[in-house]
Amino acid sequence: MAKKRLIFCTYPSVYSSLVLKRLLADHDIDVVAIISSNRVLNKNYGSIRAALKQIRVSGWRYSTYLFFVTDLFALLSAILPGRETLLSVDKLASNKHIPLMQTDDINTPDAVGFIASHKPDVLLAAHFNQLIKPAVLDLKNLYCLNIHPSLLPAYKGVDPVFYALLDQQRQIGVTVHKMAESFDTGNILMQQSLALTQLHSNNLFSQNCCLFSMGTALAIDTIKQLSVCKGKPQHHEQGNYDSWPDSALVKKLRKKGFSLIGLGDYYRQIKGFRKSACE
Repeated sequence: MAKKRLIFCTYPSVYSSLVLKRLLADHDIDVVAIISSNRVLNKNYGSIRAALKQIRVSGWRYSTYLFFVTDLFALLSAILPGRETLLSVDKLASNKHIPLMQTDDINTPDAVGFIASHKPDVLLAAHFNQLIKPAVLDLKNLYCLNIHPSLLPAYKGVDPVFYALLDQQRQIGVTVHKMAESFDTGNILMQQSLALTQLHSNNLFSQNCCLFSMGTALAIDTIKQLSVCKGKPQHHEQGNYDSWPDSALVKKLRKKGFSLIGLGDYYRQIKGFRKSACE
């Protein structure tokens, strides 16, 4: 069987590096290019304006969590020694000589041309903060898939794990679905649930690491079965769409016994001390 040619779309983070590392290790998938989003909140915002806006919306605790998962991770992955250290998306792409395009809008003619030029079979998004429109979705012979860390149709939108923990759900989960013209609404292809009691950490970071790792395995299985994987339509009246949590919601989450990030878990994940993100 010929390898599936895949373009990976993401906003660089610990989570996206976990996904990309696993994709690169699979013998049946050829990651031929990467789309790296450099949009923060709004394509018209610069980095400082976006950071200040995020702090105003979500408070300093949640904004610090995002900093650890994205910008600080990029720095640490470059300076921490060790063969098993988790590398940033940029570094992984460079090491494997994979073409990478940074863009604040994947739907521009330049981005669409970049995608088409690599003749992909699959476009896979994970931790990606841009809406993909028909200019990309309608490219010939291209399957557009997304890894979403919730059991859709529940918890569409930004940081679904945060809201599942806030609601004290006994189970969380991950979905691989086809992309549609609105966020998180396409046909469900595969799902996997996880009881919170199976995890040893009670922080948002660890839950997300686990679900994105699980989701990558599901995505790989989905890609290998695309010819027979029809999917299940979502009922659009079901579920909800949540935006960025504010500081009051972060406070409620902490009162329920959850934290945003555990420094020990964070260090162990980056250093590759865990065989699985779910351990």
